[in-house]
Amino acid sequence: MVDVLGGPATATLLRRSIKRAAAQHTDLNALVIKREGFEYVYEVPPQWVEGRAGAVASLRDLAHELTPLLVELTGQVVVRRLAADAELKRCRILFLERTR
Repeated sequence: MVDVLGGPATATLLRRSIKRAAAQHTDLNALVIKREGFEYVYEVPPQWVEGRAGAVASLRDLAHELTPLLVELTGQVVVRRLAADAELKRCRILFLERTR
């Protein structure tokens, strides 16, 4: 995402999506996005590093919240790139536009 949208826009979109998804997955509150100089640094929750149950479900819901924002801003450009990522596919983290 950063290579297409840039660091500030990516951080903003992720923060907004985290707020919405954190209502169902409180571990997302521990996902830290901070600026260090001209770069953004992301720190994942300890539960994710430890591979605890629920981490993938949190990421799936985060992707669910993030997708409409990405589609609104870029059409299908970023969503297609994320959907093609092998690791995201393996974990079944899908970037699909919600139906209304």
